[in-house]
Order: sequence, then C-alpha cells, then structure tokens
Amino acid sequence: MDMVTESEMAIALARQGGLGVLHRNCSVEEQVEMARKVKRAEALIIKDVVTIDPEQSIAYAMGLMQKHNISGLPVVDEKKVTGILTGRDVRFADTNLHVKDLMTRKVITAPEGISIEEAKERMHRHRIEKLPIVDGQGHLKGLITIKDILLRGRFPNAARDENGQLLCAAVA
Repeated sequence: MDMVTESEMAIALARQGGLGVLHRNCSVEEQVEMARKVKRAEALIIKDVVTIDPEQSIAYAMGLMQKHNISGLPVVDEKKVTGILTGRDVRFADTNLHVKDLMTRKVITAPEGISIEEAKERMHRHRIEKLPIVDGQGHLKGLITIKDILLRGRFPNAARDENGQLLCAAVA
C-alpha cells in the first residue's frame, strides 16, 4: 500500500469504522504526536487532561487552548480541581490577568465510575459542557465533554478502543 494518512485523515477514517495507518516516513516523534491527536479527538473519558495552574497568565491559558485545540481547562492546584477556565472566560479578557482571576470557582464534578447517562444528566442539569471526574480527595482523574458525547452519538460505528478513543495504526 502506498497511500497512508496523517492524523486528520486517520480521525475521519476511524469515525467511519475504518483504520488509518500513519506515515512510516515520519519520525517516531511525529508518528506519536499524530497518534496523540487521533486519541484526543474523541474519548469517553479523557484521561490525559490538559490542565492549568491558577497562577498562570490568561495569555498562557489561551496558548494552551490553541495548541491543543480545546475550549477549556480544568484549573488544578496541588492535584485538586479548584476551578475551570473556558474560552468564554478568556475571549475578551486582559491577557495579563491570572487564571485565578477569571476561572469559575464553583466547579461541578463527578465521581469516578459515573455512567455516561448520569454524566449527561448532570451536565444538562447544570448547563455545563465539561465535567471533571475526581476521586474522593478531589484529585482530577479525567474529563467528560459534551463534544465527545455528541460525537459518540453522531458516529456510532466508529473504530474505538476500550476507553472510547479512536483507533489508528502506525508502521515502524
């Protein structure tokens, strides 16, 4: 086979139930980065959550959101969820402010093991789009987003692993 994919095509193929094979002519680092993009495109529960410290600047937060193509960040201090910062919070904000100045402090969370139906109900009841999953001590363990729930319904035949993440392949 002389035709292979990059992350964008691998995502599209996986959503249709196929399997994209990432370029073998890329370096290992490039292949790993493309695979990460595929895995982050959809997940039942995002395990490798991109977070931010409350002391960071809004400029840094906006850079993180842009780099990872995400619309919000759980704010974590000492491994505990202390807030959440979304694109709406920073859209017209002074970039010299700190995350703690704009974050939502009353964060709706869910315990580990919550079902998708319970998560959907909680998100609807509180009108939120991101639901941090925490353990008994309030430590962040994952994140459920409305985007991932909607994509799951839109692409029911997608090729997903046991964690609900899209599949792709790579050749060494």
